[in-house]
Amino acid sequence: MSVAKPVEGTGVGSSNTTNGLDLNATHPSYDIFEPWYDEMEDALEGESAIEDAQETYLPMPGGMALMPDSATAYAAYQKRASYPEIVSPTVRGLSGIIHNEPVKFELPKVLEPMLQIATTDNLTLESAIRRITRNILSYGRTGIAVSVNPAGIPLLAIYTAKAIRNWAEDETLVVLDESGPEMQENLTWVDRTRRLLIEIIDGNAIATRYDNTNGWSVIDEPIVYSKRGEQAVGTLPFVFIDTNDLTPEPDEVPLLALARLAAKAYRQDANYQQTLYLSANPTHVITGMDPKDENVPRAVGGGIIWIIPQPDATASILEFTGASALAQRQAIQDTFQQAIQAGAKLFATADEQQESGEARKIKYAAQTATLVGVALTSAAGLEKALRICAVMQGSNPDEVRVPISTDFIDSTIGAQEMTAILSSVVGGLLSEQTGYELYQEGGRANPDRTWEDEKKLIDEQEPGLGMLGRESVKPVIPEETERTE
Repeated sequence: MSVAKPVEGTGVGSSNTTNGLDLNATHPSYDIFEPWYDEMEDALEGESAIEDAQETYLPMPGGMALMPDSATAYAAYQKRASYPEIVSPTVRGLSGIIHNEPVKFELPKVLEPMLQIATTDNLTLESAIRRITRNILSYGRTGIAVSVNPAGIPLLAIYTAKAIRNWAEDETLVVLDESGPEMQENLTWVDRTRRLLIEIIDGNAIATRYDNTNGWSVIDEPIVYSKRGEQAVGTLPFVFIDTNDLTPEPDEVPLLALARLAAKAYRQDANYQQTLYLSANPTHVITGMDPKDENVPRAVGGGIIWIIPQPDATASILEFTGASALAQRQAIQDTFQQAIQAGAKLFATADEQQESGEARKIKYAAQTATLVGVALTSAAGLEKALRICAVMQGSNPDEVRVPISTDFIDSTIGAQEMTAILSSVVGGLLSEQTGYELYQEGGRANPDRTWEDEKKLIDEQEPGLGMLGRESVKPVIPEETERTE
């Protein structure tokens, strides 16, 4: 069980100081990945966040920048554009594919209460692994810190990629961002800048929380992680979970390409809508008249009569006749096709029902490799964190298992394939046993039942509907009788 007590020799518990620690420092790899995390964060939040970023995703056209009222023109230009909301639904959809069935957790009895309350914000263990999966799909990274409640019962705290700011390569230290709004006694909210430092000191895992309201200072008493019996927990009670492994170094962001394609489609739609706006209405042109002439027509539309007294003056209408709008529209459609390939509709194809299960497996083999990796690291990361909890509770960590299925594609064969197999069996091209095994592989027969058992059941069953009334009918063979003349 973990206990909270001051740590001597660190300045913690008695001094409001960081002992020279730079809690704003970030790991070099974090600096590389942070802009990508920002892109994904905006894409997940959707159109409002994209519009707030303004020229980050939608640069002002050069000609517009020269207008006297460029800010007003840009605001209208931006407002006409639509950002395709495809990133967040894709994350939810892929997470649903991975977790299409509940996880059957195996835990020692002492950790079973975590099935109902597993995290510091009261998530169940099932909800916790779903959040872990969504974080990895969104950012390629997440983390789990093992915490404890006042009763000493382990709880998990799940951190996003942006919250994991700094770390030691040997996994002896990690700095986590816990900044955010905090409710005051009068029910108002105040933004707080906070850090959680978890480190190994003299073989002890220690967690210290800092606040930067009036300079960095320690808040709360540090937590010293220990096993039951006061034996120290010498490993960092934090688990790094990436797309491919459980190491501190970040992995690629799985859906970053999709987010960038969505931003590209947004820019293309802005130009397309601008083209339509500028060309939607014809432009009326009058030549041969002084603009100051009071006879120059000032209005158009039904009921309006133009009187042009100058004999050399002419009036005409300019209308859009070019193909640029169609080209822009095609470009948007091409971008959406690329987005589909990047994962927007990974398993939703128009002809999916016409494909065999094996064909779908082949078609999506490369794409599902990422999903398999995410599923496995989600489960492995949570399992590692739960094993730390088991150690803290004096239980056997080997009793913890988080099994997860990686069969994401429906390979069930259709009626057409079933008929083809049956025809091959009836025609003597396949044996009955082989036909049955093909049905098993296609999800149309009990996978746990052998052909011998199935055949026995067939022999014992009642006659089929087509045999009713003919069960005991045998071919009638005329008996040979003596012929008489």
